[in-house]
Amino acid sequence: MSPVRKRIEDAQYDAATTEMLLEIRKRIVEETVSMNPAFDYDGLDEEVAQALLDLSHYGERDLEHLTRYARSRASRFVVMKSSSWR
Repeated sequence: MSPVRKRIEDAQYDAATTEMLLEIRKRIVEETVSMNPAFDYDGLDEEVAQALLDLSHYGERDLEHLTRYARSRASRFVVMKSSSWR
């Protein structure tokens, strides 16, 4: 089991919420990596998981809102990493 998956499961949400967060994380990471497979995405999975945990901690359970927030954090991660990579 990946450490990121374990962090989401350890947050002790109900099974449906845990599964939803894991699915969003998987979709956002795959979507982001597919844009530029050659880019170094080390840390992206952790960033997306943390975004989901941060927002869901406050009771957010809306699929669209969680997905938009995770996508924006993934985009910010790529921008920050690419600007410091140069």
